[in-house]
Amino acid sequence: MSEAERGAAERVTVYVQRGGRTWTTDGALGYGTGRPFEVILGFGGGPAWTSWAVDVSVAILGIYCPPSSPAGMGDVRIWRHGEDCVAVALHDGKALAVAHYPADAFCRFVETVVAMYEDPEPLADEVLAAQIEEWITDAT
Repeated sequence: MSEAERGAAERVTVYVQRGGRTWTTDGALGYGTGRPFEVILGFGGGPAWTSWAVDVSVAILGIYCPPSSPAGMGDVRIWRHGEDCVAVALHDGKALAVAHYPADAFCRFVETVVAMYEDPEPLADEVLAAQIEEWITDAT
């Protein structure tokens, strides 16, 4: 079982284009607690399961990018393909596959992942000043 299947937060049906063929298959949107700033995009079934870890910021940007200017570099590109679809182009070094995820599920999933992040509490000025003074004292 792949990491995408173990940590899947959302299962969807995707349609995939590769090598002139188009088909529908199972898809998953997941994340791993060991790498919280990445989302895992997967599709396929059984031994043909394919997944990629993608920085969450690329997924966020991809929701808003047009096809002419996708988010991402290298082997993963993401863009909005109409109202109902977020397209993810995956290149494995040999071939290109474009997986089309339902936009409502993709956007909801990314929003859920982003909501898990917590900004650290700001330090009060006096606490910060005491820490800086301690660091300076320790350094001398």
